[in-house]
Amino acid sequence: YIANSADSAPVSMIADQAISATGRISLQETSQGDTYIELFLPYDRAWASTAKGLEESNFEIIDRDRSAGEYYVRFIGIESEEEAGWFDWLWGGDEKHPLADQEFLVTVVKQTDEAVAIRLQPREPDPAFDRRQEQALLSLIKGNIN
Repeated sequence: YIANSADSAPVSMIADQAISATGRISLQETSQGDTYIELFLPYDRAWASTAKGLEESNFEIIDRDRSAGEYYVRFIGIESEEEAGWFDWLWGGDEKHPLADQEFLVTVVKQTDEAVAIRLQPREPDPAFDRRQEQALLSLIKGNIN
């Protein structure tokens, strides 16, 4: 197994080490109040790290366009152990996260040779989606990138 996964492991391991060792990832806010993730990695590594972060943050990648820097994703939702009891499957007590099953566009935009901005927006206009939810989802992704 280790020999078969050696092709992909070193890149993600190096990216993980580089990000967490230097703390080169942060949430930023524009003057208009939009939130985004600033990631100090070259585009190629940032693209791969973003995919890993999305998958580990309970996003399903539906489609991707690397040349446009776009991931089309669906948020699966978060199921914490505190919320999901052992008998919930029997009694049907499966309350979903309010954003579960919603589709988003995640963009990875090159800012400099060593930095990208990662943004998230709903695929369909949703007046119920607010800045607090945007920040929460970006924080979730950010936490799984580093």
